[in-house]
Amino acid sequence: MYISIMVYLYLRYKRIESKPHWTSQPFKVALIIPFRNESKNVQRLAGQLAKCVPNSWEIIWVDDHSEDSSTQLLVSWINTHEIEGWQVLAAKGEGKKRALHTGILCSSAEIIVTTDADVILDQDAFAELILPFSDPDVNLVAGPVISQRGSGVFDAFQQIEWASVLLVTGALFEAGKPLMCSGANLAFRKKVFLEVDGYKGNEHLLSGDDEFLLKKVAKRYGPSSTVFLATTKSLVFVPPANLVGEFLQQRVRWGSKWRSHGSLFHAISAMFAVLFTVLPLFSLLFFLAGSLSGWMLGIIWIGRFMCDYYILGNVLKVLALDFQWFYFPVTSLIHPGYVLAVCLGVIQGGFSWKGRKSKLFH
Repeated sequence: MYISIMVYLYLRYKRIESKPHWTSQPFKVALIIPFRNESKNVQRLAGQLAKCVPNSWEIIWVDDHSEDSSTQLLVSWINTHEIEGWQVLAAKGEGKKRALHTGILCSSAEIIVTTDADVILDQDAFAELILPFSDPDVNLVAGPVISQRGSGVFDAFQQIEWASVLLVTGALFEAGKPLMCSGANLAFRKKVFLEVDGYKGNEHLLSGDDEFLLKKVAKRYGPSSTVFLATTKSLVFVPPANLVGEFLQQRVRWGSKWRSHGSLFHAISAMFAVLFTVLPLFSLLFFLAGSLSGWMLGIIWIGRFMCDYYILGNVLKVLALDFQWFYFPVTSLIHPGYVLAVCLGVIQGGFSWKGRKSKLFH
């Protein structure tokens, strides 16, 4: 069953590559970067944006009540490099959604692009992101995000796990059931944002600015008004987590959103995803109980390794990312346990993010 579902998702994902090519249009664009406690990243990202983003774009940084020197460092960098036209604002209200809302309302652009302060750019990925808006029926565009490859098994695991997220994201977009996207690489029409009342109804949640907006747009204008890009030129990197606990906290935060969607499809998809991923663990239990022979256990796990290597490897290949085959068996072994740990974290409730704590269940 695992292999059948992975093949189905991959065939759906492959269809994205045959989507029509769009033409460049002279849109008025604003890039909104909310940030909180990003003193390690703001100057690096500012330097990358100065090289990559067109001068005609509005660049709006919004400080979400940072407790470090993020704003001072950013303003100092802007002044030192004599950058004109960039705005650095203080968020009106607390939380990422209110920071984004502050920046969006201060913009006069037609197209809003959002990203995070810790992203890593080596190209103008955002210019590729706005191309689909040449089609007047397109209202929201999501781009691929993946962790940057470092060294060692943990970094490789994270990038392969991100590839699985991209696989599911792209397949569901193509199937007309867009379920998730990343605010680190997202674009939408400002008028559409206002028409669906932006983040109204989920402002109290620390996470989910991207998914809840996607759901609103798809519901009001139809799934065909949303687009997922799976191209090398639209790829944005994020740094890999340094610690396992940090990585799990991020995934628990992501997983915490499923209850708030109020959608049966989201709930079923979340539960199915967990069962689908941890299913191979049952083969180990059956083997230990004597209900499954050793050679059958080997066939099940070798089949999983080969499936992950071929399908997730091809997702990485489409994005021009190198990978080494021996990381896939390790990832396949670890992944079910990791998903189970995240699931237990969501059930237990509560996570910490950017110095703020949230209880999932009240």
